[in-house]
Amino acid sequence: MTISASVSDGAILDALVAQGGMSGSIRTTVQKYAERWSCSYFQALLETGVVSETDIADILALIAHVPRLHGISSQDISSVVIGALPFDSAREIQAIPVAQVEGSSKIEVAVANPLDAAAMERLRREAKSEIVLAVGERSDIVSAIDGCYPLKDRWPSVWECVKSQ
Repeated sequence: MTISASVSDGAILDALVAQGGMSGSIRTTVQKYAERWSCSYFQALLETGVVSETDIADILALIAHVPRLHGISSQDISSVVIGALPFDSAREIQAIPVAQVEGSSKIEVAVANPLDAAAMERLRREAKSEIVLAVGERSDIVSAIDGCYPLKDRWPSVWECVKSQ
């Protein structure tokens, strides 16, 4: 899945206003916040809390034309699937492999922000399989990452200390 170059970070604000999920004045506030703190509109929306994570994920799935996943942290994700993306990358990109696509070698990966071109490029580069994108809530993805990756992947130095005792 490739997001069109014409789809920008501002598309999320445009879509939220168009769908009635945010007023024009709140949009301006989010833009000013993002400018002040040098962050994306996506990050500004999360940090200000002016729109729920659920609404953000719903709009992103609509904009990016990818499936919307719910309850990712409660899914039973196999270690083989998790192995398709290293822990550090998963945490930094805010993405988690969730399932093997039936009848193929592709892996479905839930991401928090499919409009982040740099993160999606890194995901494609570091994934050990071809990927199919889906969107989930950032907090749900982070929770799933923390719950699914083995301790040795999350804290290698701690794991080495535990193993040596």
